[in-house]
Amino acid sequence: EVGLLSGLGDLHLFSNQLNGTIPTELGSLEKLEATFNLSSNVLTGTVPMELGNMSNVEKLHLSNNKLVDSMLHLGNSASFTYLNLSQNELISFPFSHSWKHLEVLDLMENKINQEISVNLDGLSSMK
Repeated sequence: EVGLLSGLGDLHLFSNQLNGTIPTELGSLEKLEATFNLSSNVLTGTVPMELGNMSNVEKLHLSNNKLVDSMLHLGNSASFTYLNLSQNELISFPFSHSWKHLEVLDLMENKINQEISVNLDGLSSMK
């Protein structure tokens, strides 16, 4: 039902003990511009492909969940300034050179087993 709120600018659903997978309907929130926050819940699986439709989101908070799969489809959004996927169970993370405005990337406390520094060279806005 949240997907029906098509004019929504921010979505904060952190610390609500939401469980299961992230609903694909959230991808219909294409006008979401500033913040998408589902942190500190009990979400599992991967981020649905449909979230790649939210191309204007600047801050994506998905920390402190149980997400396990890589998020290849997030690479299409050039608007990210902040990505927090810390405290999940990710084993890899695909970097995108389209993240020209990315200032903060937090991947701490995951299970990532890949060379990170090689992929950071195109992220010129990192602080």
